[in-house]
Amino acid sequence: MRQSSESLVGRIEYTELTPFNLIEINDFRELWLRGGFPKPYLAKNYVPSLRWRNSYITSFIECDLPSLGISLNAHVMRQLWMMLAHNHGQLLNYNELGRSLGLTDMTIKCYTEILEQTFMIRLLKPWYENISKHQVKAPKVSLYIYEIAEYYMHY
Repeated sequence: MRQSSESLVGRIEYTELTPFNLIEINDFRELWLRGGFPKPYLAKNYVPSLRWRNSYITSFIECDLPSLGISLNAHVMRQLWMMLAHNHGQLLNYNELGRSLGLTDMTIKCYTEILEQTFMIRLLKPWYENISKHQVKAPKVSLYIYEIAEYYMHY
């Protein structure tokens, strides 16, 4: 797509595909433990599901991000992702995360923006009628793929 000399403005539509959800699968416990992707969810037991998630995370950090032209420290990204999983649903504090990882708040912000833009996390911004207040308040972090959150909860 990058090498294309032709713009697709006005002729392209983006669709967000998500893993299985509770509307499609009624077993919340299995969905949380194995995740919503077909291969780990349909695995005969938990071990292949766990291996799949580890491979998914490794492939994303070590292959997918570099193929997008994103150069970063894979170990730090993995640690940050783990910390975000443990803070799932909480206010995002760039300074605190940076202090814990020995990085600046701007580096943490850059890494979280990468995770957000690649649909790995959501930053849920607060809503206020006063727009200036809305811009200043910290967002809450939510892992888009909940099985990744569950995976990191064990580490």
